[in-house]
Amino acid sequence: QGLGLAWAFGIVTNKGGYLAIDNSRQSANQVRIYLPAKPRSQNQDDDVTTAACNPGGSKRLLVVDDEEIILTLAETVLGSEGHDVVTTTNGMDALQLLEASHTSSYPSFDLLISDLVMPGMSGKVLIERVRRIDPDFRILCTTGFVGSSIEGVINLPKPFTSRDLIKRVNQVLGV
Repeated sequence: QGLGLAWAFGIVTNKGGYLAIDNSRQSANQVRIYLPAKPRSQNQDDDVTTAACNPGGSKRLLVVDDEEIILTLAETVLGSEGHDVVTTTNGMDALQLLEASHTSSYPSFDLLISDLVMPGMSGKVLIERVRRIDPDFRILCTTGFVGSSIEGVINLPKPFTSRDLIKRVNQVLGV
């Protein structure tokens, strides 16, 4: 329920476009999709080949955000890049998953992607606790607040496109 817009957003932004939503009408929302015009490729498999050859795939990622649409977008986009994506809506659950991955046979994570502003445990507190467990753990922060960042952690400002997300994840993973 409610995943259609997230799927559409992921597909459209992967193609370099964007969505415009007009909810000012009383009867129904209007969604416009804008895609870049480009000549049709002679090899129609170019996009499939590029996605299948992603050197950054096959990593285990933990994404924590209180917005379901962000979690769905991350799961869809990063999953299509070959990553194993685990999502949660709060910092406490994320911390428990990370602690379990460091203390047992539970599969470990390669990257934490965390919103900075969340109810309950904030992303900043989560990151501080993760750093106590593993000071070198790879972390990517997302936030919609200008000027919100944590020193030494790469930031991805909201709103972001699918391409922005992939680019930043690859940057943090070093691929």
